[in-house]
Amino acid sequence: MTRPAAIVTGGARGIGLACAEALADAGFDILVVDLAEKAGDGLAADIAAHGAKFAYHCGDIADLDSHAALVDAATSA
Repeated sequence: MTRPAAIVTGGARGIGLACAEALADAGFDILVVDLAEKAGDGLAADIAAHGAKFAYHCGDIADLDSHAALVDAATSA
């Protein structure tokens, strides 16, 4: 059986990070999407400490042309 997964936009800090942590605690694996080129120091370890598999994708969800790359990143993660 596979675990559920969640895409969390803006999940590198603040409210988005709190949402990612809560979803990880609830049993979800997490794909964080944020504008930063790479995940910040400790982000992967923080999510993993909540028991989740972690992946990161740099992207802007306001850019509709980038959505296909986001879906590809989510399915390959």
